[in-house]
Amino acid sequence: MATLGLKEQLLDYSNQFDCVALYDSNSIPSESSKVDWIFACGDRYSKSIDSDLTKFQSFLDCHKNEYLFGVLSYDLKEGIEGLSSRNTAFHDLPAWSFFLPELLVKSVKGKVEWLIGNSDVLSSAVQKEDETEVYSFHPQISKSQYLSAIASIQENLQRGNVYELNFCREFHCNSTNSIPIYSLYQKLQSANPSSFSAFFRLKETVLISSSPERYIMKKGSTLISEPIKGTIERSENKEVDELNAEKLRHSEKERRENVMIVDLVRNDLSRIALPNSVQVEALYSIRSLPKVHQMVSVIRAQLKSDVHFTDILRASFPMGSMTGAPKVAAMKLAEELESFKRGWYSGSVG
Repeated sequence: MATLGLKEQLLDYSNQFDCVALYDSNSIPSESSKVDWIFACGDRYSKSIDSDLTKFQSFLDCHKNEYLFGVLSYDLKEGIEGLSSRNTAFHDLPAWSFFLPELLVKSVKGKVEWLIGNSDVLSSAVQKEDETEVYSFHPQISKSQYLSAIASIQENLQRGNVYELNFCREFHCNSTNSIPIYSLYQKLQSANPSSFSAFFRLKETVLISSSPERYIMKKGSTLISEPIKGTIERSENKEVDELNAEKLRHSEKERRENVMIVDLVRNDLSRIALPNSVQVEALYSIRSLPKVHQMVSVIRAQLKSDVHFTDILRASFPMGSMTGAPKVAAMKLAEELESFKRGWYSGSVG
């Protein structure tokens, strides 16, 4: 058996802690990415079921200039926009939860840096045999319920109540094997390598993600948002692959969806930005991931002075690509048609 790689060794060591975060770019190059991957674990954390951001800002104020890792629930929208939800919460998830690392490691351009702690804590564990497991996912609503919701969305689009809507449905999975959850995460990364993959654990609750999309990033006084609307598959045939990318680039339908979200993000950021500082740096750009081509636009803004992190959330969360446009109208309609509370799904991790 082979010795575990560094990330696997870190995750093996992290089993003794309440909180773990691994954010991995899967070696997909990006001009704005800071790290190849970053890992943290620790026991000191805070969480809240309350969607009011006041407590969250107090927590942040108490830990200025410290590393924090955590997750934001989509349901924070209830405190931000005053919306309510009667949908079922199938998972007991906090509105936000962040922890302070007791071990912190990152890789930048292939060079590993130990920011907190050192490699002495690691053992020479060996790679266990990969268990073969077939996961069976079941939709939480029936096909007829799904089609009824789609018909209602189409009617609302025709009436102009919304211009674009992100409608979600939840799938449940039954598994008899006790396969380690990190093995499932690895399978997901193998099937769909992405530039913003995440493994995040809060005690017994685990989030795994292979998201290609950056919600928001702050560099000094600059805010950067990179919404995605428009996806097409890759092909092993180079000629077909290039044709697919061009098809996506010139798709009228995808361009219309993309520019609506760009306008939404511009409007969101303008609430906290200096006058005339919101700029669309890239429109309809095509980024090629291992499995798909994506249509990505990039919006930058210069922040006003004295803008807190929760001010940024109040102006821009949830991300428009996961709501639709206009944002509040789309979220209200989604609440009516969906049958579950999204929780961490459609939220953000970082």
